[in-house]
Amino acid sequence: MSKDIRTQLHAELAERTRHLQTVAEALKTELFGIDDIIDRVIDSIRAWYVLPQLISRPVIVCLWGLTGTGKTQLVRRLAQHLGFYDRFIEVQMDGFSHGSGHHSRGSISAMLAESGIAEGMPGILVLDEFQRFRTVDSGGNDAKVERYQDVWALLSDGRLPPALSMLGEIESSLAYAEYTQDRDGTDKKKYDKKRKLHLSPWEAREVKRCLKLSETLLQIMAWKPAEVHARLRAFRDTQQSWETDYSKLLVFVSGNLDEMYAETAQRVEDCDTDADIFHALTKKLSVIDVKKALAERFRPEQIARLGNNHVIYPSFNRATYVRLILSICDRYVAEIQESSGVRFVLDASVYEQIYANAVFPAQGTRPLFSSIHAILSATLVNAALWALEQGANGSEPVWLSLDAGVSAISAKYRKARRQFPVALELNRLKQRSSEDFRALLAVHEAGHGVAYGLLFGRAPQEIKINVASFEGGYNSYEQRKAWSKENLRDRICVSLAGRAAAPPSSWCSASRPAPRAPRRTSCRRLPMRRSTCATSPSARG
Repeated sequence: MSKDIRTQLHAELAERTRHLQTVAEALKTELFGIDDIIDRVIDSIRAWYVLPQLISRPVIVCLWGLTGTGKTQLVRRLAQHLGFYDRFIEVQMDGFSHGSGHHSRGSISAMLAESGIAEGMPGILVLDEFQRFRTVDSGGNDAKVERYQDVWALLSDGRLPPALSMLGEIESSLAYAEYTQDRDGTDKKKYDKKRKLHLSPWEAREVKRCLKLSETLLQIMAWKPAEVHARLRAFRDTQQSWETDYSKLLVFVSGNLDEMYAETAQRVEDCDTDADIFHALTKKLSVIDVKKALAERFRPEQIARLGNNHVIYPSFNRATYVRLILSICDRYVAEIQESSGVRFVLDASVYEQIYANAVFPAQGTRPLFSSIHAILSATLVNAALWALEQGANGSEPVWLSLDAGVSAISAKYRKARRQFPVALELNRLKQRSSEDFRALLAVHEAGHGVAYGLLFGRAPQEIKINVASFEGGYNSYEQRKAWSKENLRDRICVSLAGRAAAPPSSWCSASRPAPRAPRRTSCRRLPMRRSTCATSPSARG
């Protein structure tokens, strides 16, 4: 290799590496809370992007996480930043893919043929909602799967066999047409000679795809049966070109594995547990947990074809939700200022109450987006109209604060004030008990917490009494890996300590059902929970 070629190659590789780093930085500014995920994905695709000549089989990156954690959004934005959006296919593995034609819905190869991804060239394929493509049912038996059966060959080496059966059907159709012409006599033959198109659009599409032709559909439709037969024979005689080469694809497999996240994914109503606790639990998951969860849905040889590059999304922590709330609220305020000229400044109480009434840690960002829209959108419009009536022109801000006690956003402009009611459903649920009951509940739960701290040498993960998902309170403890006789005795003492602090004679108590016993190793990291509420004096806790 000459010095000039080496210099040119070095410059090209350096430029691609710099661009990849720029893409990573851009993604981190757009997508919050997944910086480590972005770094790992960028490292996984570095060779594919910087030096694609080295790639001889598809690069497979598996993204697993709870709903609403940004898996699909990351891949879409990555494709856009890399300049591959014209060579990007997103397949919904439940069989209802957007953008697929009528004849390509059941075949990955057909969708690739209809896309902008040329054979033997790099492209990006996303297999989304992959958990719905299960090939093993809940009883361990093979499940019937009719769509996308060629995906396993694609994941193996990126080379797809030709659809010879389809070519046989087309050849039979042409032979039948010739037979019909011969049977119907001379008049029919004269009519057929005047025809400009001899193949249907569907037949032409399949011929074009299977024979890898560059001609347009109209050109192929104009071919006479004899020419089509000749092309088919030539294709069969040159077996070197039979396979379709997609070995340079970057394949993202994305999905939600509830078996791996166990009861974390099922706790959709839990708006009380701190997001940091869910984050700590899900951050401990590993490739072993992924393999075990996949074994519930796929056969061993299929799991092997997914490879070992499994990127696991933890649930978002509290800091990420706070960043999201600040970013979304700032966008709402900027948009209303641009359209109305009114400049709003949000008090910290607005952000605090949005977090308290919008975050469901097991469900990701979608409930948060919905709640922010419900709380802010109409209120900002009404407040802007009121501020304009007061003479606001953007030179002075309109201050907004949220009073949780009256469920209203208070607007202040100079000396004028106005309240706009908002629905804070979770706040209402948290205050449904009487003050006397909450006081007794606080003493009761404090008894559990103090005893736990003294006997186990650490504080509980959480102690809460004002909860929305049930009427009562709870202590949340870390799960122990092993129990001794002394530990079990201390655990009983912790359970009884709540009654000692607030005797049942002073109030009625009941317990919230604890999570079911975990079935997978990863589930055992879930916290043990003690809880009480006002119904029965015989309840535990």
